[in-house]
Amino acid sequence: ITGESQLLLQAARDETGTRIDRFEIVTTGTDLRGRATLASDGSTVDLTARLLDAGLILDGVSGPVGLTLGARQQAETWSITLDAEAPGQTTARLTGTVTGDGIDLLLAEGQISAQLGDLSPWSTLAGRPLSGAARLSVDASGDLLARSGTAKGNLNGQNLRLDIPTADTLLRGDSSLNFEIRQTPEGMTILDLVELRTPQGVTDVTGRVSANDSRLRFDAYIRDIGLLTPELSGPASAQPRMGSA
Repeated sequence: ITGESQLLLQAARDETGTRIDRFEIVTTGTDLRGRATLASDGSTVDLTARLLDAGLILDGVSGPVGLTLGARQQAETWSITLDAEAPGQTTARLTGTVTGDGIDLLLAEGQISAQLGDLSPWSTLAGRPLSGAARLSVDASGDLLARSGTAKGNLNGQNLRLDIPTADTLLRGDSSLNFEIRQTPEGMTILDLVELRTPQGVTDVTGRVSANDSRLRFDAYIRDIGLLTPELSGPASAQPRMGSA
């Protein structure tokens, strides 16, 4: 925090709880504002944060960053909405609920959607030139104390370039990654569906992974093996299996 800064706080407490009617931290590069009502079973929190230049915290990234948080409590359940904006035409939203006291019960469910219109502003941070666009959607739920849950979603890309020659060749054009994954309380990850689809081919992965028992099945097809091995040409497919016990 450099330059002039300002802190404002207006709060009160009575028999119903604590109210923060105004909370502000304003500097030459940041703007943080919020208000809240804190009660035993009916709390609310609203917060907005703005950073004029992401380069203040992320080396090589420039442009404004914004966060907007809204949280509402009803009994043991918190409903949360978080919106974000960042360089590269990046927007994201998280909505969900968290239920429980964190000791005997802690359940969570939510949805995440994000869009990156241009990956190039993140190149310096990634340490390699990036380009293309991507869109992400995820639905997840789980028991946090039991470390179990499910997640499903998809990642769609347009002309993604990661400065990895083989990957760039396969990801040229429109690509999609669809997944459905489960985690059991015993520590096993079950891949019900992991599918990568591009104009150049399709790869499916199913199976399970754990410390003591893993089984994976791959089903891959590429329309022209010459994209990977110039000495060969034509379509190719493979169905390898991997396992450990």
